[in-house]
Amino acid sequence: MIHKIRIYSGLILLLFVTLHLSNLTLGLFSIEVMNAARVVTIEPWRTLPGTVILGGALLLHASLAFWSQFRRHTLRLKAWEATQVILGFFIPLLMFSHIFAARGMLVLKDVTFDYALEFLALFVFLPEFTFLQALGLLVVWILGCIGFHTWLRLKSWYGALQTYIFAFALLLPAVSLSAYFSMGTRIMELAKDQKWVASVVANARFKAEYTNWAFGITYWFSGIWIALIAFVLIARAIRSEEHTSELQSQSNLVCRLLLE
Repeated sequence: MIHKIRIYSGLILLLFVTLHLSNLTLGLFSIEVMNAARVVTIEPWRTLPGTVILGGALLLHASLAFWSQFRRHTLRLKAWEATQVILGFFIPLLMFSHIFAARGMLVLKDVTFDYALEFLALFVFLPEFTFLQALGLLVVWILGCIGFHTWLRLKSWYGALQTYIFAFALLLPAVSLSAYFSMGTRIMELAKDQKWVASVVANARFKAEYTNWAFGITYWFSGIWIALIAFVLIARAIRSEEHTSELQSQSNLVCRLLLE
């Protein structure tokens, strides 16, 4: 049951990321097309049912990842397992700022975040996050693809479709990131007109102080996340030591019984 919950929650997260990247590909056309597509790709996740499904999947997947590491008797992992674990614990540190800026400001600050404001923030207001955002999306996609492949690799029909799925897994992020930087370049040109910048900010009801608010929450949650990782690793080490001591005691008992 735990294995199935982890798989299905992971599939929900992968669907969300796939739709997100698909929407980014439309940046090859125009910002208007990107915003129009949000009705299908982004907005359903912002409804109450969508929020419960996505938030529940995220919480369950993270909780089961921690539980899995706690239950391990050894940290000796295969290469793909180690990649999954490292990327899985690293992703939140990359994406917290995006989550709180986009969703947090929408819910708590009533900011209407469309792609014009998002690209303006990433390429003009906070250009140091331009590549960090791209890296975050890429890492999330790689982790999702590893999990998807691990789940399907033993299915009899997977071999026939593996080449096509692999091609899609390569093309989608490549086209998405191309569109991301292409649209970012256009936004930087548009941002030379201060009236256009002012209209985007005003339409979104965005205020400069909201940036510090988002960063403050990001720092808190990043610290909590790192503390959770440390707690699980320490708890696992204690559990492993206790298990080793118990096995040693049982072994000594067996030896004494044999000698007697």
